[in-house]
Amino acid sequence: MKRCLLPVLLAAAVLGTCSCGTDHPSRAHSGGTRPPATTSRSQASTGKGTPAPRGTPSAATPVPGITPLLTPPVPVGTPGPTAVPIATPTPTPPVSVTQPDTPSGVALTLFPDGAAACNTANLDYLSCPVTPALAKVLGSDPIPGVQPLCRCSDPWQSVHVSVLSATPTTATVVVTLSWGTAASSEITLALVYDGKWEAANTYCTTLGLQSSIFSQSPPLCPTVSP
Repeated sequence: MKRCLLPVLLAAAVLGTCSCGTDHPSRAHSGGTRPPATTSRSQASTGKGTPAPRGTPSAATPVPGITPLLTPPVPVGTPGPTAVPIATPTPTPPVSVTQPDTPSGVALTLFPDGAAACNTANLDYLSCPVTPALAKVLGSDPIPGVQPLCRCSDPWQSVHVSVLSATPTTATVVVTLSWGTAASSEITLALVYDGKWEAANTYCTTLGLQSSIFSQSPPLCPTVSP
């Protein structure tokens, strides 16, 4: 009886060994390859995925209510603002007051109020309202060191003109020059008319015609204290 059971037990043992060497059905189905790994829980919770490649710029997050000030780049070689040249002001020539062609007007042209006599600086009287003969004698500097028209050395402060007599062709005008309240002097002008009024002679009012500018040695006109 025992001898008959021995072959049966041996056969059972062989079958059990074969069944132990066979893989699990699930493992056999996968062919021995591990399934791909899934995203870990830590990555899912932090929201970090695959990092961006290096060098890729990230967009700046705009701040509500703030507009960024963007300055456009200045191209190389761009010329700067052109400087505007400042115009040099043109000097205004002195304005000469033209007096009327009358005996008193001629007197005020020769003796301007508060100024030196006509063309005294350069002794050129051809542009003054005088006859050529008077212009020549005045230009010869007949009284050295003083102005030949006023026969004075200092500019006067005020002038007063009085017409003593006048005809269609001649006139006599007295010019009173004042130096403040200190002193004054009087010059008489003898004028002629030949298309225009011109001074033909000058002399000191208090000395008469003997003090004419055409005399050999014309004197200074005396000053009168007020």
